[in-house]
Formats: sequence, structure tokens, C-alpha cells
Amino acid sequence: MTTRSRLAALLALACALGAPAEARADPAPAPEHDSAFKSGLEQYGRGNYVAAIATWESLLATMGEDRGYKVLFNLGLAYQQIGDVTKAIERYAAFVKQVEQQPYGSTDLAARADEAKARLAQLQEAYGAVNVHAPKRGGPILTRVGMAEPRAAGYVVWLAPGPHSVDIFVGTQQQKTITFEIVRGQTVDIDTSPPEEPPPPPPPPQETRPLAPAPDATKRIVILGATATAISLAVPLTLFFVAGGKRDDAEQLGRGHSGYADAQSSYDTWRTVYYVSYALPATLALATAAVWAFGSKSDATPSVAIGPTGAVVHGSF
Repeated sequence: MTTRSRLAALLALACALGAPAEARADPAPAPEHDSAFKSGLEQYGRGNYVAAIATWESLLATMGEDRGYKVLFNLGLAYQQIGDVTKAIERYAAFVKQVEQQPYGSTDLAARADEAKARLAQLQEAYGAVNVHAPKRGGPILTRVGMAEPRAAGYVVWLAPGPHSVDIFVGTQQQKTITFEIVRGQTVDIDTSPPEEPPPPPPPPQETRPLAPAPDATKRIVILGATATAISLAVPLTLFFVAGGKRDDAEQLGRGHSGYADAQSSYDTWRTVYYVSYALPATLALATAAVWAFGSKSDATPSVAIGPTGAVVHGSF
């Protein structure tokens, strides 16, 4: 039996599975679905595998995998015939998964599942997988394995052993090409994540500028204090002459005069006021001296640093 005739026999058996069996409760396929299935079978028998694939893929899209899962096995055979290993593996694997989920048993269906598993193992041993991972950051990334059509990253493709390449695009521009070697039965992982953004550049160095010299407030205060101290000395001087006049008045009266006691008392009062009047210039002088001493010790030059966060003043005042 030739390969084509053997596969045709397998397909004929798969076609027979489309009819309801006693061991299960599947509804009979609709006439149009059965007709499409048989049409694809005829195309396959004539070697027109591409047409058979188109017919069965359309039927699968109409029925859905849950109802039309038997077509998956036939599609796996057809894709294997045209050398589309990736599609063949996907269809065989989907068929096995659907059969395992069925709540009823069927000897013929189990036989087809075993056949699909055997073909899966054969293909996976003879070819290698390329897992083109979706990017971990950023938006979708277009990729192209070999001469295939570009597609979004996040898929697995099976290739023959040997060197291969995958092109990675960002937008419409090709960013890079990754070459790799396929080994039978092994998987190559391709990371399509774009390179991490470089860290931001360090802030520019702070530019330190000395502050414009401010008016010498300390000097002005000292001058004002000295002036006020000098002016305040006029009060004791004036009181000195007043107290002296009171003293002369008491001496002229003499101790035996009846007005001497009052004159002497007046002299004592003005003398006391004279002494007390020195408190004002003394206080001003001390305050002026303190300002001068404090200002002379402050020799730090204030400066302003201008950076990206603003201006910062350094130094002491």
C-alpha cells in the first residue's frame, strides 16, 4: 500500500467516525457539514492537499473544535503532507486533547488518538522547536522566522535541524536578527524584549557662585552705635554742670544758713542723677562693641550653588 493510499484509508475511517455510534450520544452531523468533510476527503485523495486544508479549516471554523474535533486529525495529516510541521503538530495535539476530554469511549476514536500521538512524537523527534516569547515589557513586537510572514511574538514554530534566523522589528524598522541552530528534539527560546531603557544621565554638577557682596550691616551698626554713644554722653555732661551748680549754691549759703540743708539735698539728688546718666552711653558702648566683635569673627563667605533642583545657599552669616 502506497503512502497516499494508506493515508486515504485513515481519512476514510475518520470520515466514518462522523456518523453517530452506539457508544456515544453525538448528534449526527448536518448534511452540509458532512458534504464539506467528504469534499475535503476527495480533494485529499487527489493529492490536492492545499484545497483539502482550506475546506476542512472552513468546516472547523463553522463547527468549532468542540463539535468538529475529528477534522483536526485530518488537518494534521494534510499539513504533514505539505511539510507544514508546525500546523501538523498543532492540529494533532488539539485532536488528542479533544479526544481525552470526551466523556464516552470509542475504540476507533482511541485508535486515531494513538495514531496522532505517534505522529506527534515522530515529528517532535525529527524537528526542533523555536519558542518566540512575547516581550516582557513594551508593546507587541513583530518577528519573522526565516522567510515566513511577520507575526507578533508569542508563538512556537517547528523547524528542520540546521541554522536558522529570526528577525525582530520595532514598528516598521528591523531592529536585529538572531541566528540559532536547531537540534532535533530540542527547543530554542528567543527573547524579543527590547533592551532596557538606559538610566537617566546624572544631573549636571552644581555651579557654585559667590554671592554678591551685601552691604556691610555690621559696620553700619557699629558706626550708628558709636555715634549714639557719643551723643548720649551729652546727657552726663549736662548733668555734671547742673550738679556742680547745685553744689556751688550750697557752699555759698554755708552750713549755718537755714537754706543750706535744702540746697545740699538738691545737690545730692542731681549728683545721683548725673551718675545714673552714664548708664545709657555705657549700655550703647557695650552693645556696639559686642556687634563689632561678633561681626569680626564671622569670616565665612556665603555662596550659592545652582543645580537642577534650584539654588542652595552655603556658608554662615
